[in-house]
Amino acid sequence: MTRSGGRRTSAPSAGAYPGYVLQNVYAWLRRHPWQADSALAVVLLALSADQVPAGPANVVFAAIMVNVLLAATVIPRRRYPVAAFAAAAAIGAAQVAFGLQVGASAPAVALQPSATDLAIVVLLYTLAACRPRRISITGLTICLLGSAIAIARWTPAHTAHPGTPLFAAVIGLGGLALLAWVLGDSVAYRYRHAYYA
Repeated sequence: MTRSGGRRTSAPSAGAYPGYVLQNVYAWLRRHPWQADSALAVVLLALSADQVPAGPANVVFAAIMVNVLLAATVIPRRRYPVAAFAAAAAIGAAQVAFGLQVGASAPAVALQPSATDLAIVVLLYTLAACRPRRISITGLTICLLGSAIAIARWTPAHTAHPGTPLFAAVIGLGGLALLAWVLGDSVAYRYRHAYYA
């Protein structure tokens, strides 16, 4: 039993301990949004660590910098959701335009898409949770169009039998964007409902 703020609190029982830890972690994340989003940026960057293209040192450095910039867009996402999403979407558009080439090597190898592109999905969620639907639907449309163009420029989509890989890409890219928007919009709906209540 410990004393906290003049009150006596007892330690959680063994069965309730995981829930107690999760509550403490969630409370810390809410109190420290900048640190939490910085940690998220590091995780996103780490996911693409083994996807850096091989090549000359300048190409490797440029690819790392693209991933760093993309991951860094999640850090200001709570304060500037529209600007953060716009910056990430611009990087994603450059990756689709110059990092993918049907049947040939990409014009800009450093702009090849990587797992760090999940930052765009995180930012779409934030956009849907923090901004009006007219803005978040615009973000969703950008993500779905970008996904369609990326799949169209993806070399496996142009093989003789693209069936399964093409279907997986459609579900993976389009489905993920739609899921992020729905989850963010449901959070916004709960906040709006609580506000009007």
